[in-house]
Amino acid sequence: MYRTGDLGRWLADGTIEFLGRNDFQVKIRGFRIEPGEIESVLMEDERIEQAVVLVRDVGSVDSENKALVAYVTVRHGQKLESLNTLKERLLKRIPAYMVPGFWVELERMPLTSNGKVDRKSIMERPFSRGAGTDHVGPQTPAETVLANLFGEVLNQDSVGVEDNFFEIGGHSLLATQVISRVRETFFVDLPLRALFENPTIAGLAASIGKMLGSEQTLQTIARTVLQMQTPCEQQIEQEVAQDQFVNVPSGATDPECRPQDA
Repeated sequence: MYRTGDLGRWLADGTIEFLGRNDFQVKIRGFRIEPGEIESVLMEDERIEQAVVLVRDVGSVDSENKALVAYVTVRHGQKLESLNTLKERLLKRIPAYMVPGFWVELERMPLTSNGKVDRKSIMERPFSRGAGTDHVGPQTPAETVLANLFGEVLNQDSVGVEDNFFEIGGHSLLATQVISRVRETFFVDLPLRALFENPTIAGLAASIGKMLGSEQTLQTIARTVLQMQTPCEQQIEQEVAQDQFVNVPSGATDPECRPQDA
């Protein structure tokens, strides 16, 4: 026998009704996570005064689109270091799936009347990336196309080129949607594992460029996609040919782009 941490009650018919947990343990993408462990590691940083890690819905109506959000306050006179540095330090102590995908710096941590952290109050607040994060916007046409694609799939307004897809709410089911959209947009047979191996926009763009055989071809396709509401292979191939780049590999052509019979 051991304590699971689950709370329940016996019903009159002999079944047990699950009521919740007596701790803050959560489950994301199949992993059981104890936020207190993450908070303890964060508190080891002398710059951080308080830290609370919560699970938030990061935009999609998909119930599985959850992500860890770290709320921190910084000691007086201190400045929160870069997000990448924080992540690197956390990865030395905890698994990657426990590293928060969103970070919010608060001036002060909300407290209850008895002096404890008011988690309910924090949950009611809107959140976004805080001042200590390294949000880098798209710099090329290809990154812009992929940022729009990530944002649509995750239902988020702004996705940085270095944001990890799986840390900001993505999971395997949404990953298949991303790969399907990439195949339709760039006409490349990109395998699903490519997103797991390169979960950022910058990394995925590099993978697509390699499959196309040319960075210039990638950017030409992306520019054409941005200029068109419904991109089709024929128009993209014409654009590529005009720039004297290699032809785009054959793919599924939009029926609306096919020449009409006389």
